[in-house]
Amino acid sequence: MVKSSVIEELHKFPLFQGVSADLLAQISEYVYYKKYMRGERVCSQDDVLSSFFLVLHGCVALTRISANGNESIVSLMSDKDSFAEAVAMNQKPVPVDVYAVVDTNLLVVPVKAVVELVRKDADVALKMIAAISARNRFLVERVEQLSIKSAPQRLAAFLLKIAPEDSNNASTFLLPYDKGVVASFLGMQPETFSRSLKKLVAEQVHLDGRQVKILDKQRLEAFCEC
Repeated sequence: MVKSSVIEELHKFPLFQGVSADLLAQISEYVYYKKYMRGERVCSQDDVLSSFFLVLHGCVALTRISANGNESIVSLMSDKDSFAEAVAMNQKPVPVDVYAVVDTNLLVVPVKAVVELVRKDADVALKMIAAISARNRFLVERVEQLSIKSAPQRLAAFLLKIAPEDSNNASTFLLPYDKGVVASFLGMQPETFSRSLKKLVAEQVHLDGRQVKILDKQRLEAFCEC
């Protein structure tokens, strides 16, 4: 990826929005592009990283192995998300395994480049703190959802979140990941996922292959809150 393209892509990420073109040009000297094929590992638990990652296109899963040996997806990172900032900046071991859910393009950002940038633009540090705080809030909400919401409600909330943002009360779109990935992310076994889908038919939700049809978003939102 040429330098001008790197600068253009960096501008799209909240972490670097508002940073001057001159400073982005300097950091772009260190940033590089890397492609990961579906299923390829990005980093492993307990790795100590010297860089963090920006998702250009695709999706990566952050996973942990439970005490009973099952893999659970802690988080899914897709376009314009960033991950591993805190552990890379603090030189701490990565607490998760990370792999590509689909073919994924990442920008790799060396810590040394960000340290130089922070020295010249303190706003970058504030934006990094904000990004990490937002992720922590998301994880708290996930724990709450796993604790108090039923499996069908969790699936309904997930579908509403990935549905196209428009004014229509009905929506048709493709499930972006394999059903097994979605089930793991939502804390379900495959059979629970299937039962939840069947229950959502009564809420005007239909899944045909990977095509999702939500016929009444308002009804589904009410179902999530009941």
